[in-house]
Amino acid sequence: MRIVNGFPVPGSRFPVRLADCSSLGWASQNQEPGTRNPLTKCSAFTLAETLFAMAIVSFALLTIIGLMPSALDELRQSERRAAEARILQSLAAEYELLPWREIKNFGRRGPFYFDEAGLKRLNIDETTRYQAQIEVPTGRLAELTLPGETNPSPYLKQLRISITDRIQDAGALGSDIDQGKRREYYLVVAMHDADQGEVPP
Repeated sequence: MRIVNGFPVPGSRFPVRLADCSSLGWASQNQEPGTRNPLTKCSAFTLAETLFAMAIVSFALLTIIGLMPSALDELRQSERRAAEARILQSLAAEYELLPWREIKNFGRRGPFYFDEAGLKRLNIDETTRYQAQIEVPTGRLAELTLPGETNPSPYLKQLRISITDRIQDAGALGSDIDQGKRREYYLVVAMHDADQGEVPP
């Protein structure tokens, strides 16, 4: 039996066993210079397999990157809605308890200033993110008719709250709603003065 580098060569009665990659260093030290050990074989990724894997990873990364702008925009919209909800709660708590005579002669009040969390500020400063004003709308928007009634209720008044995040634009609160510079919300106020002797029906 002829042994080469510790392995039986083809033609012997023993099966040929190929060396793994860990034997490369040992085999290279014992073989003659300029020759290749036919018994040594290592497995590796081919060029086609590597390119295919890179294509899959690139496609996944491009998909994630493409979704990031919409996800960030949705996050900003969610923060804006949460802040405006706090602004509405703050204004509603303040104006729902006003005496009815003040509501009837309300006019327009504001602007009021709020930070990015929807907390009220006394004056405009570097933390101001939103402006709001409150007014009695004109026309049919000011009239509220209860179910079963034909005439507007004299005990209800609707207030319109305008909110904008364009604090550098002086005309944003007074702009048309279709321009997208402000958002409108409505607050219904009911007469509850005990000294009037009347309550909402």
